[in-house]
Amino acid sequence: FGLPAQWCRRGAKFRVEKTPTRFGPVSLRGSIDARGRGKITVQTDPAWPQPAEQIRIQLPPTARRTGVLLNRRPVKPDTEGVLHLSRKAYHQLSFTLQGKHRCHS
Repeated sequence: FGLPAQWCRRGAKFRVEKTPTRFGPVSLRGSIDARGRGKITVQTDPAWPQPAEQIRIQLPPTARRTGVLLNRRPVKPDTEGVLHLSRKAYHQLSFTLQGKHRCHS
């Protein structure tokens, strides 16, 4: 999924709770501080009868490709800046924006 531009600026905070999807409800919470350090949590319902095989998160184009953490462990996005998350019900993503730009170039 991608984030709306207004959620993807320094100082932004956002929260979406239990959005219905065909793979069950998804909650998304995040923030980007004044220094461009971003945190996003993704939560799904592990009891849903037909969970998604994986969740794909597209990093903002201005996010650094190094220093990205997924559940407190270093992870490297693919060549398009996408992280592939497992079926696990809870994920926490940390990243840093480059320069003084918003998430979108």
